[in-house]
Amino acid sequence: MTRIGLSVAFLLLAISSFCWPQARGQYDFATVHIVYLAWDGTEMGKVVVQAFRSEEGKEFKSLFRDNTAHNIPYGVYDLTADLNGFLPDRKMVDVVQPEVWVVVHPWFVHGDTIGYGPDFVVKGTVKNIGRNEEPIYVRLVGVYNQYSQDTKVQTAGTSGTFNLSGIGPDGRYVLITTGRSGVLDMRALTTGNAPWPPVEIDLAKSSTTAGTPSKK
Repeated sequence: MTRIGLSVAFLLLAISSFCWPQARGQYDFATVHIVYLAWDGTEMGKVVVQAFRSEEGKEFKSLFRDNTAHNIPYGVYDLTADLNGFLPDRKMVDVVQPEVWVVVHPWFVHGDTIGYGPDFVVKGTVKNIGRNEEPIYVRLVGVYNQYSQDTKVQTAGTSGTFNLSGIGPDGRYVLITTGRSGVLDMRALTTGNAPWPPVEIDLAKSSTTAGTPSKK
């Protein structure tokens, strides 16, 4: 490449390096909101942010006022939130859009287990299992808390049974049944006095709605 060609190449590189941050600068920083919800979805008020630390180790907790922080650089953060004396909520937060909402929940501890321990049981049956779907698993996921638990369905032919012990705390949950083809059944459960009535899942009558984000 000639000297003139090199000069032009360096000039184009300098222009692109200057214009790229300017073009996307308005999207480099986010406003982060933290919402503190109880087991039933009720907002619980102020959160004390004990840590909001980037992967590089830089701390941003001082930016939070009334559960909101402005000018948080895009990145991945470790959040530790003090929830009015309950166990601190710790989670990883992706900040990659201008407005970020983070929902945190209290943890309740009874003895050395979370929730009601082994007496709090969800059990059930699964019917009409497809021939090529095994292994079948069920997962219980908290809607307003971070609790989740998995178990494998013990099958015999086209039917099976499952048992989940140690469920808690009080709250609302989604029970998800999966097989080799994906999600086979989803249903909402709300805790009451232990144990829950047995859950009957008939895959011949189940319907799930699944979507794939569009690519632009």
